[in-house]
Amino acid sequence: MRWFFAFVFCVTFSLGLSSEVDARQPTVSILSQNAEIVAAQQGGTINLWRRKGAQNEYSHLARLKNSTPFRGAVTERALVGVAKDGVVVWSGSKFEKKLRLPTPKTLSIAKLLISSDGRRAAMLYPFDGGVGDADAVRVWDTRRGTVLKDWRLKVDRSRRTRLLGGSFSTNGKSLALFSDEPRAKNVQVFVFDTSNWKMRFNWQSDKYRTAFALALSAQGKKLALAADNDILLWQLQPGKLQSVLSCDRIKKLFPKALQGPAIGF
Repeated sequence: MRWFFAFVFCVTFSLGLSSEVDARQPTVSILSQNAEIVAAQQGGTINLWRRKGAQNEYSHLARLKNSTPFRGAVTERALVGVAKDGVVVWSGSKFEKKLRLPTPKTLSIAKLLISSDGRRAAMLYPFDGGVGDADAVRVWDTRRGTVLKDWRLKVDRSRRTRLLGGSFSTNGKSLALFSDEPRAKNVQVFVFDTSNWKMRFNWQSDKYRTAFALALSAQGKKLALAADNDILLWQLQPGKLQSVLSCDRIKKLFPKALQGPAIGF
């Protein structure tokens, strides 16, 4: 099993998409985990491209109307994002099918996730409906538009407990989430079995102050977490920490604008 990590900061790159995007206007773009699909919104239009061949060349795939500033996640099978009428999922060979997902009343959506097969999506948001940190997650079946799971993190307001992000395994059978407490050293990881929503793994540490990224392997058997200056790798059965990679030396090669590592399998 190969895995990788990369350090992420503000970069601009060209994929030969200039025929569809006006470089003079602000653009919000997202990339699928396997880098096969690019989605970008400019004005009231979302354009999607699919990679062709071994080179970083992309062909235009679809054009969708969406007047709301875009946030979301994309795979080869589906696109989930924030639209005027709440959280919606676009699916189909040309992303032509649009389905509104039952969305809790909230002023803020921290993050949207989608499984590689496009069958499940998740939303991280503040349970009280305000604009604060996320402490709850809702998971949907994107084919039927039904709620599969609502879960809330046990929150200590004095320590500002918050959900930061998560990842589905490629097969969609596991969902991992991670949290931190900025006012205390407390990072947690939660892994759910999506067939019965039982928690199959939970890790907590008072060594790390925050975490930046998390990834599950294709079958949900391995998990990687970037926390402070380390990258941790677990074998989830039996929940054994396999290795810890320090990133101190590598971070010195990058500018101070560095935000943190992004990792994946």
